[in-house]
Amino acid sequence: MIDIVLDTNILHQEGLFSRNMQLLGRLAQSEEISIHIPELVKREYLSKRIAETSEKIQSMQTGLADISKKLYRDNAIYNCIKNTNLEIARIATSVSSAVERDFEKWEDVNKVKKMKVEPGKVDDVFNDYFDGTGVFRKPKSREDFPDAFINVCVQSLLAEKGQLDVIMKDGTFQKHLKTVANITVFETLGEFLETPKISSLFFALDAKSKQIGALKDLFYSSSFKTYLSTYLLKADDIIEGIYIEEDTIDGLERIGIETCFGISVNYPQAKSIREIYFGEVMQVSEGHFSIEISFIVLASLRYCADYYEYTNLSVERKLTVEENGIDGDGICDLAEMREVFLSGHVELRFDPKLNAENLAAHIEYLDTERSKVSVEIEMEKAAIL
Repeated sequence: MIDIVLDTNILHQEGLFSRNMQLLGRLAQSEEISIHIPELVKREYLSKRIAETSEKIQSMQTGLADISKKLYRDNAIYNCIKNTNLEIARIATSVSSAVERDFEKWEDVNKVKKMKVEPGKVDDVFNDYFDGTGVFRKPKSREDFPDAFINVCVQSLLAEKGQLDVIMKDGTFQKHLKTVANITVFETLGEFLETPKISSLFFALDAKSKQIGALKDLFYSSSFKTYLSTYLLKADDIIEGIYIEEDTIDGLERIGIETCFGISVNYPQAKSIREIYFGEVMQVSEGHFSIEISFIVLASLRYCADYYEYTNLSVERKLTVEENGIDGDGICDLAEMREVFLSGHVELRFDPKLNAENLAAHIEYLDTERSKVSVEIEMEKAAIL
């Protein structure tokens, strides 16, 4: 049994329902791994999720209220907005319990084990606090208290299990754990799932089922890849919904503006997709398979930059860059169409009762309402070409 600990930042990054979390869940449900969550991590995650959700709901209510103020009361849309706002207000009252129920269900389904701080370890935390040791960046660094209590949980579990995998992004905490014997630290869940020992677990699980093998053979087939490629070239709604932010975009230097920031890839054009590559096929759960994918596509590249640098661009470059406003500090919003290389996964969902033979008869209908397979796409990285 492999024991892993998830830190708060990984939960925030992945959420509970991402492809990676579902793959992790498959291993947990098969009792190949055991997931451990410190109680403090759970509370940090829930409080942030509830706050973010409540904030977005409040923004929706404010926007609808602003629209309704500019309409006649006898306008049918006015009444529609009013009723919608009342429904949103009702939803707002149950956000906290809904988020908590989701987490509790995730814990139950995946047999997650909660970790609590042993009362006798509190003195160790305060000793590190005053000395500036352990996970504390310096003496009396109060902001490091949460990590210190999580660290106590990790050390107690290590003493019990003898070997741990910890998945976290926190710099100081991560650096500390890397000095501890028998703890292996991973920065991302994806990195952990791609290790040879975890890949072998998935391979062994797949080998237990002839049906999984048959489905994988179907999704690896050239005919399926052809139909899927044809579908994606027409799937405007799916492709245009791709949005990738700066921290997962490479080749930023190719923009040619030194001070640009707030960079994002938006609204790729499905019809411009070329050089599609399909990689590994994995079962995530029954009726859910995931396929590695990458392709080149034309997309809107948006970013902010100093207006002075924008004015210094060559005449030819300015013809390709659209300036969409400037603020009082001389920062302008810019956009341009650029070819980018995207990589991620295609998610295929279908009725688990359907076998490979059933699906094979329907793959040519991927781009029609008759399709038995639901196609989603999760692109995780981009590179500016």
